[in-house]
Amino acid sequence: MEKTERKTSLAELFGHLKANQKLIIKCFVVIAVLATVIYLGTPTEYKVEVKVLPEMANQDPNNMLRQLSGGAAGGLLAGGLGARQNNDFIDPVLYNEIMTSSPFLFGLIEDSYWHSELGKISLRDYYDDHKRDDIFTNLKKYTIQLHRQFRERPVRIDSSKARGDFDEKGVIQSMDQVIINDIKDKFSVSYKPNLGTVSLSVSFYDPMMAKEMAEKSTEAIIDFLIEYRSQKATQNLNFVQKRFNEAQANFFKTQEALAKFRDSNFNVQSAAVKVREERLQAEFNQASGIFNNLAQQLELAKVKVQEDTPVFNIIEPALLPRSSHKPNLLLFIAGVIFVGIVVSFSAVYFKVVILGIDE
Repeated sequence: MEKTERKTSLAELFGHLKANQKLIIKCFVVIAVLATVIYLGTPTEYKVEVKVLPEMANQDPNNMLRQLSGGAAGGLLAGGLGARQNNDFIDPVLYNEIMTSSPFLFGLIEDSYWHSELGKISLRDYYDDHKRDDIFTNLKKYTIQLHRQFRERPVRIDSSKARGDFDEKGVIQSMDQVIINDIKDKFSVSYKPNLGTVSLSVSFYDPMMAKEMAEKSTEAIIDFLIEYRSQKATQNLNFVQKRFNEAQANFFKTQEALAKFRDSNFNVQSAAVKVREERLQAEFNQASGIFNNLAQQLELAKVKVQEDTPVFNIIEPALLPRSSHKPNLLLFIAGVIFVGIVVSFSAVYFKVVILGIDE
């Protein structure tokens, strides 16, 4: 009984679909036309990907530190560093945070890039004079934002003034903010834990600009991460270097004072001379001890900077894309088929069940 009812229902369904072929075709035609308009109105984008393998400069720092420091202190220092080796990993989320930060994006706006047809042009000038808006932006511009078209076009901001406002006041001009909001979505980061590689992707409207933006972005991120990871060790190195220079100058000063005193009081038998010599000798010994200790600390600080400085190996450089990344024709076709089926079935259901029109 159930099988019979099911067959009847399927037969009725196919009957309704067959009876409403024209409606289904109309739905597909409308969806296809709309999709074609959207496809043709979507700016072409090209994607460039750079694969980076980050690693610490010295994966096993213990041996070098033990050799330089020696003794229990060296063991403690090396052991402490070894305990922190798990923290050497750079979270891929940090890459994305850097790429979407305002200082990073503002720097990209000011840079100039090679365009396939326009030659060398800054990102700010490209957006002001040459960028083509997508269909949705144009639709919004001439509907709900139509009143803005009758206003006076904003005066172009001078690059030096824009940089000054950003650095001194933390202000981003409205035109620059529009650019930043657009290019912020052009960057993406992916990570493969099994390989340890980080992929930095950049999408843009021109293949040459996309390639150069990927190169400059990767270079800027690597420079930032190197400075970020080695900043504390570098500050410590600078401090120790300064103290070492002071100790070295004091060591040479006390050494010279002791030598001059001995030369000028050679074969002089006097208690005052002996006390003075002992005092100079004590000052020299103290200066010598501090100097030798700081010399050792200086070498350790240099090693620490080397260990804390990550190494980035680019295993896949930025290459000029041969084909566009967006819009995706196959995705549009699949979308037309899916939406067409949903809309046509809904139209038939509405006509037959809701309105009760049965042909």
